[in-house]
Amino acid sequence: MSDRLAKAFDFSGRLSFAGRQRLERKLLLILLLSLAGPIFLLMIGTPLPIAGAMALLLVPVVIGLAASGVRRLHDVGRHAHRVYLKRLIWFIILATPFNVAISFPDLPEQVRWGLAGASGVALIASLFNRDLTWTEWLRGEPGPNRFGPAPE
Repeated sequence: MSDRLAKAFDFSGRLSFAGRQRLERKLLLILLLSLAGPIFLLMIGTPLPIAGAMALLLVPVVIGLAASGVRRLHDVGRHAHRVYLKRLIWFIILATPFNVAISFPDLPEQVRWGLAGASGVALIASLFNRDLTWTEWLRGEPGPNRFGPAPE
């Protein structure tokens, strides 16, 4: 399985360590666009809902990072359930401060913005959190394994 951006959302197959690094660099460009784009659009006077819609580019970045983690685990012969579990835990960490800010409208505005900022920090941290820990550095299994042929 290649590290091309067109194949970034494929959860099947295998991906080498070097291939994952190249794919993550490509996804990082989309991440920067999704973070800087809304700010730029707000600066030129675009309405908030339209500028905020550009932040929806974060969704494919998260999916692409999860898929690359799954395929990398497949390369070392491991199943990917731990990637899904880690993404679920990060989503809970991400959503909790934001939900508190929405659920309690009596909170001072500074506290609500702080909670929303904590959710943003959790989101950024989750994008750069490694799903594989020590298994990422293992050499992939030579030849085909139960997840497919060896990556190029």
